Amino acid sequence: MPPRLTAQDFDQDLLILFDAYVHGSLDRRGFLDKAQRFAKAGVTAAGLLAALSPNFAAGQQVAKDDA
Repeated sequence: MPPRLTAQDFDQDLLILFDAYVHGSLDRRGFLDKAQRFAKAGVTAAGLLAALSPNFAAGQQVAKDDA
């Protein structure tokens, strides 16, 4: 599994767009249209959305012996 990206791996303006999308100020189509300018080297706006979206299945699990 590739290492997880952090906020420092993304342009601040892209993070502001994603924040607007997450909080409902911008719809999905609007986010993808505006995020396209940040897509480069074979990465699409949809790929950026996937990279920014949380992966809850990869969250830390509590050990059985945790008290």
